[in-house]
Amino acid sequence: MSGILRAELLKVLRRPMTWIALAIVLAILATVQSLLIVLAFLPTPEGTGDDQAGPARLFVELTVLPGGLANGLNFLPGLGIFALAVVAASVAGSEFSWGTVVPLFARGADRRAVILAKLLALALVTVIWLLATFILAFVLSAAASLIHLGQIPLDWLNFDMVQELAIGMGRSLLAMLPYLAAAVALALLFRSPAIAMAVVLGYIIVEEVGLAALTALRPIAGGGLGQLIGLVDAAAIGANADRLTGLNTLALSPLAQGTAIEHPYRAALILVAYTVLFAILAILALRSRDITFRPA
Repeated sequence: MSGILRAELLKVLRRPMTWIALAIVLAILATVQSLLIVLAFLPTPEGTGDDQAGPARLFVELTVLPGGLANGLNFLPGLGIFALAVVAASVAGSEFSWGTVVPLFARGADRRAVILAKLLALALVTVIWLLATFILAFVLSAAASLIHLGQIPLDWLNFDMVQELAIGMGRSLLAMLPYLAAAVALALLFRSPAIAMAVVLGYIIVEEVGLAALTALRPIAGGGLGQLIGLVDAAAIGANADRLTGLNTLALSPLAQGTAIEHPYRAALILVAYTVLFAILAILALRSRDITFRPA
C-alpha cells in the first residue's frame, strides 16, 4: 500500500496541471484580498461617525489579522474547489486514456488499494494547497494590518489559536473531500475526465445557485415546500461544507461573533458519509472494468 501511495502521489505532484491550477488559485486569492484592502479606503457614508464605521470598517476587518486568515482557510473550499475537482478528475480519468493503469494491475496491484491510494494522494495535495493559500493569506493580512493599523498584531496568536487553525484546516479539507471523491469515482466510471469535470463542476454551480435561491425562499415557504427546502439544506454537500467553513469564520473574524452554526457535527458526519459513498463507487467502478493486458 505504501508503494502504491508513493506512486500515486508522484503522479499528482509531477503533473504540471497540479501546480498551474494552484498558481491560478493563488493569483485569484491575491487579487481578491488586494481588492478588499483597496475597498477599505472607500469614504465613510455620512452619519456613520468618524470611527471607520460602515463598509470601510467591514473591509478592514476582512483583511487584517486575524480575520483575513479566514479567507485563507475558506477560499479553497469555496472558489478553489473548481480547480481541485478538475485536477482530481484529470488524475483519475487519464489512467485509461494514457494506459498507465494496465501495467499497474499487471504487477498484481489490488484495485481497492489503488483507489484508496489515489484518494489519499489527492488529500495530501489538497493539504499542500491549503497550506499555500493560508501562507499567502497570512502575508496579505500582515500587509493589510500594516496599511490599516500601522502594525502587525500578534496578541491573538497563542496555543489555542494555533490549535483552532489546525482544526480549521481539517474542516476545510473535509469540506472538499466529497467533491474530490466524486470526481475520481465519475472519472473511473465513465473512463473520461471530461465527463467527470462536467458533472462535478455542473453540480457545484447548480448547488451554489440553487441553495442561494432556496435560502431566500425558506422564510416564506410553508408546509411541504418548507420541509423539502429544509431536507435539501440538511443533505446537500455544499450546505454542510458551508457549515464547517462557517466555523472557521466564526473562530477568526470579529464580524462573525454571535453567529450560530447549526448542527456542525452532523454536517461533518454527512460529509464523511458522502466521501465514503463516492470512494466505494470508485472501487466498484474500477472492479467492474475489464482491463486488457497486452502481451509484451
